[in-house]
Amino acid sequence: MGVKIVYGSHYGTTERYAQELSRRIGIPAVDYRKIGEISSQDTVIYLGGLYAGGLVGLKKSLPKLKTAANLIVVTVGLADPEEEENVQHIRASVTKQLGEELTAKTTFIHLRAGIDYGKLNMLHRTMMRMLYSQIKKKPVDQISKEDQELIATYGKKVDFTDLSSVEKTQALLK
Repeated sequence: MGVKIVYGSHYGTTERYAQELSRRIGIPAVDYRKIGEISSQDTVIYLGGLYAGGLVGLKKSLPKLKTAANLIVVTVGLADPEEEENVQHIRASVTKQLGEELTAKTTFIHLRAGIDYGKLNMLHRTMMRMLYSQIKKKPVDQISKEDQELIATYGKKVDFTDLSSVEKTQALLK
């Protein structure tokens, strides 16, 4: 039974997590565009950056991921995974990509990323501006903790990355 580390990253945080996990367990991490074959005996750890409710590269990787014996999905995003409401939103989004059946057989881990508005491409910058505008229009009593955090960090560079948190994934392989 083999282990494969696959990642989808836009701005590099997810790739950093994948490379740290790779270093710790001694297995190369590959970009989802170079996934290769997956055996029905393999455990696949898929790390994906969260963007607009989906994981980078997951849709293209899904046909191969379905053949794995075990699937561990590691989401990497701005939302604090210590907040249960955030985890529910993340799982709902990923379930739309994976489907109910595969989601039920998948182990999930949620890690935090960062954002540098100065490095966002035009599409992502526009999406964040629209999200920020929508949140600002909400009545105060409807603004969640995640919304408050987005308002406080909008337009700035913030980094919640904690490479030691790959231990959660590493522990699943023992």
